[in-house]
Amino acid sequence: MQNKTSHLSITNDIRSINIKRIFYLTLISILYNLIHIIIFYTNLSKDNPTEMKWRLGIIFCHASLAVLMSIFGVCAYIVSKKALVATPMHLMIYAALITVFVFGVLITAIDQLVTASITPFLVACTIVSVVFLIRPVNAFLFYLFSYAGFFFALSTYQKNPSILLSNRVNGMTAVGIGLFVSIMMWKMTTSNLIQKQLIAEQQEELMKKNGELERLAFFDQLTGVYNRRKYEELLKNEISRISRYHQPASIVLIDIDNFKRINDHYGHPVGDRVLQEFAGLLKKNIRDTDSISRWGGEEFLILLPNTALEEAKKTAEKLRQIVENYEQLNQDSEIHLTASFGVASLPADRQNALEIAYKNADDAMYLAKENGRNRVEAK
Repeated sequence: MQNKTSHLSITNDIRSINIKRIFYLTLISILYNLIHIIIFYTNLSKDNPTEMKWRLGIIFCHASLAVLMSIFGVCAYIVSKKALVATPMHLMIYAALITVFVFGVLITAIDQLVTASITPFLVACTIVSVVFLIRPVNAFLFYLFSYAGFFFALSTYQKNPSILLSNRVNGMTAVGIGLFVSIMMWKMTTSNLIQKQLIAEQQEELMKKNGELERLAFFDQLTGVYNRRKYEELLKNEISRISRYHQPASIVLIDIDNFKRINDHYGHPVGDRVLQEFAGLLKKNIRDTDSISRWGGEEFLILLPNTALEEAKKTAEKLRQIVENYEQLNQDSEIHLTASFGVASLPADRQNALEIAYKNADDAMYLAKENGRNRVEAK
C-alpha cells in the first residue's frame, strides 16, 4: 500500500512538472512563432512560386502552432490552479507533445522546398526530450511514430534521393539522441523525486519519534496528563512569571478517596481505567490556561494561573461536585468516586516557593481527608 501511495505521489509530481513546463513553453513558443511570421511575411516575394509556397507554408505552420500553443497555455494555467482528474491532464500533456512533433515534421517537410536542412525536426526532438517528462516506454513509442511521420513527410517536397536518404539517416540520429536525453531526464527526475520523498518520509518519521519521546518524557503514559518531572518545570516557570509580573497563582492537590479499595475490590485494570477517567474529567473541566499533572499514584496537581486563593477554592469545589456526581460503571456494579482537595497559593517572593506551596496544599488535602473526605480545604 505504501509503495502504491509513493508511486502515485511521484506520478502526480511529474504531472505537475509537465503542466508547469508546458505553460512556460507556450509563452516562449508563441513569441517564437510571431517572430517567424513577421520575418517571413515581411520578405514575402511573389516572383518565385516555389519560395512563395515555402514562405506561406511556414507562416501557416507558425500561425497554427501559435493558436494551439495559446490554447495549451490557457489549459495549463487553469489546470495548475485546480485539482483536476488525472486523465484530462495526461491527454493535454500528450496533445502538447504530439503537437510539437507534428509541427516539427511539417516545417521540416516544407523546408525541403528550398533547403535540405532538418533543423526544425531536430529542435522538436530536443524540446520533447528536455521539456516533457515521459516514461521510457511511452517516449520510445512517441519518437518511433514521429520518425515514421518524418520519414514519409520528407518525400513530399524533397525529390533528391541522396539528400532524402541523408536526411532520413540524420533524422534517425536526431530521434536517437532525443530518446536518449528523454530517458536520462526521466531517470534523473524520478530519482530526485524518490529521494525527496524518502527525505520527507524520514523527516516525518523523525518528528513522530521526537513527539513520542516527548510524550514519554513529559506525559504520564496511563492518563496522558503531564508527569511530575515536567510539571515541576512548569511550576518553576509559573513562579518566575508571577514573581516578575506580580500576578497571583494557586495549586490544587487532589487525591481520590479510597482508591486502594477500588483496586482491591475490582482489580488494577479497573483502577487504571478509573485513573484515566478521573484525569480526563479534571482536564475537561478546567480552563485552557490551567494545566494538570499526575503527581503520583492517585494524586493529581492542578496549576491555576492568575487565580487567587479564594477563587481557586471555588474552582476546587466545582471540580469536587463534578467528581462526586460522576459515575464510573464496572459491569453491573457502580463505583462512586469522590476526592479530597487541598488548595494553596504560590508565593512568588520566596526562594523555595514550590516546596512551600506543595506542603501547604498537601497539608490542606490531608485535612480534608481527616474531616471526612470528599471536601475542599485551603491553607
